[in-house]
Parts: sequence; C-alpha cells; structure tokens
Amino acid sequence: MGPNAGRYFARAKVGGKLIRQSLKTSTYSVAVLRLNDLLKENRGRVETNEAAKSGPLTVPQAADTLLQQVDDADPLVKPATRVYRRRCLDALVRSWPDLADTDVRRITPRQSQDWGAGFAHRYSPTMYNNTVGTLRMVMDVAVKAGVRFGNPANEVRKVKVPLKHFRLPSLDQFARFVRTIAERGGRFSRDCANLVEFLA
Repeated sequence: MGPNAGRYFARAKVGGKLIRQSLKTSTYSVAVLRLNDLLKENRGRVETNEAAKSGPLTVPQAADTLLQQVDDADPLVKPATRVYRRRCLDALVRSWPDLADTDVRRITPRQSQDWGAGFAHRYSPTMYNNTVGTLRMVMDVAVKAGVRFGNPANEVRKVKVPLKHFRLPSLDQFARFVRTIAERGGRFSRDCANLVEFLA
C-alpha cells in the first residue's frame, strides 16, 4: 500500500491473483481499514471459487461466506442485526424444500418467484422483504465469485410494508395519566410524572 497523488492504493496477491486497486482515500487510517476489507472480500471470493471447483456450490456454502462477510463487516453493526440475518437464512432454508442441497447455479428466477409467492403468505411483510434481501445477498456471493452470471433473486419483488397506525391518548387522557403517576405516593412518583411529560 502506498500513496499515489495523495491517495492510497492496494497492491497484493490473493490466491495467486494480483490485486491493484485504489482505496479512494488520502487518510492512512481509513486506507488500512479499506485494505483489510478488500483482502477479506477477495479471500472469501477465492474460497468460494475453490468450493465451486471441487463440486457444486450449495446455498449453505454461499451462506457461510455471506455470514463471514457480515461478521467481518463494520464493527458498529449491532449484534441483533447479525442474529436477524441468520434468522432470515434459517427461514429461507426451512421454507424452500431441497434448497440446502441445491447448486446455486441451478436456481432459476422462476423458482425464486415461486418461493417468494408462498413465503409472502406466511410471514409479515418486513420478514418477507428481509428474507428476500438475504436470498439476493447469498446469490450475490455466487455472482461475485464468478460461479453464475445473474442473480435470480432479483426477479423476486419486495412488498410494501403498511404504515402502523398509533392510537394516541387525547390531551385530557394524557393529563389524567400523568396525574395518576404523580399521585401514586411513591418517593419518585412526582419525578416519574415529570419525566413522562418531558418525553412526551
């Protein structure tokens, strides 16, 4: 890694292949982080390619690569987000018979659409959309590794998530609510009531 007109670029060999790519930054600390991400991405691609050469690349193999990428992602990503991604993968495999044993190269847009139509009737719109997104990410692993050309999951449409309608109390109801808290007789009842009013 070295400076080039104020910017850093990466020059490394991964799996015998030379990588030379701009890191698009002139800040050294940022360049180091981007270099690590670049190397992890390319190593994952090499591992996926090796798996494909040794036999069919199954969805679980591609999913393992995806999960590794999620684990190696921005450390600020919440643990709950990582857990939810795994939950979507589990729902995907459970709802699509034989998917776990299927070579990703054999999955068609039509199969993806048929799965989506059935899945949408059994799960909430949010869960459906996130699982569709997860399927696309799994297929993208295969596309980026050069295992297949297109992403069949791109043909699966996401659905509109309906807005939630909240039933809020009227001003009089809220005033009574706060008064009830204040008059509970506890040591901090008045403080709690003040906090509720402040948050509202």
